[in-house]
Amino acid sequence: MFREPCNHDPYVALARVQVAYEGKAVADLEPWIVELGKAALKRLEDTLATDGPVFVGDEVTLADVALVACTRVADQGGFNLGDDQRVTAWVGRVEEALKIVI
Repeated sequence: MFREPCNHDPYVALARVQVAYEGKAVADLEPWIVELGKAALKRLEDTLATDGPVFVGDEVTLADVALVACTRVADQGGFNLGDDQRVTAWVGRVEEALKIVI
């Protein structure tokens, strides 16, 4: 699990910063940022498929907190979580557990 934030945040977060805060169009993002961001989200989806409803054990842990911060707003960087049903459900579970209100 330690590697996941290292593989996830740089790409998903970078895309979000460039789109949401710098005003860059999603179409103008460097292709490698989009490709690696999608790959990171797929890793999350695949991990949730095999490991269960959260990343470690049966309850929300620091691993979930670390990953949900960027993931829950990935759409602001041009990533569509609609294809990642497990990730979307996981975000909802973690938001509920942490009482995050949108």
